[in-house]
Amino acid sequence: MAAALMLGAQGVYLGTRFLESSECPVLPAVKEHLAKSATEMDKCVLLRSFKNSTRMYNSAVAKKVLAKEAEKCKFEDIREYVAGSTACKMFFENGDIDGTGFICVGDTIGLMDEVVTCEEIINSMMNECLRSIEGIATSN
Repeated sequence: MAAALMLGAQGVYLGTRFLESSECPVLPAVKEHLAKSATEMDKCVLLRSFKNSTRMYNSAVAKKVLAKEAEKCKFEDIREYVAGSTACKMFFENGDIDGTGFICVGDTIGLMDEVVTCEEIINSMMNECLRSIEGIATSN
């Protein structure tokens, strides 16, 4: 984050990190699964063939969609898998990541190993930014 801000960005996108916050209304089973099981390698890019590339958690659902895309499917063939209503069922009703898990994630998915509060997330990010900036300042 410090590097992005120093290069002129006014902020950074933190969707994946806050997905695993204790305040996020997603079912605890989903957050715990991602925190305990996901690694940096557990993501894939889906919907490229529809010019809507999206980085996703590499769940069984994502693997099905990838296979169908490789077969040059029509959108109707994957609509059910990628529908927001399907993801909502997984997030808020059944927690079934392998059966209905279509989860957009960022590269940080494998860096988080516990569910913490939003306050802890922000404090740790701010501390890391300050350490990074101090490190740059002292090396010059």
